[in-house]
Amino acid sequence: MDELFVTPARGRPSLPLPEAVMRFYVQQVAAGMSVTQACRHGRFSDTTFYRWRQILAQTGSAQELNPPAAG
Repeated sequence: MDELFVTPARGRPSLPLPEAVMRFYVQQVAAGMSVTQACRHGRFSDTTFYRWRQILAQTGSAQELNPPAAG
């Protein structure tokens, strides 16, 4: 997987973003939190959220987020 970087404000250097952080916010939205609330809490844009969700889906991590229903 390509390295993911967050570009902080005020000219600070970019930091690698752990996949666990992406997974946390995607799980919060899957559990019922709105995308807007998650973005405000994490201080990132909604475009970033949807990009993270796409990356997790491509890497197979999305299957862990939504397990198949039993029955």
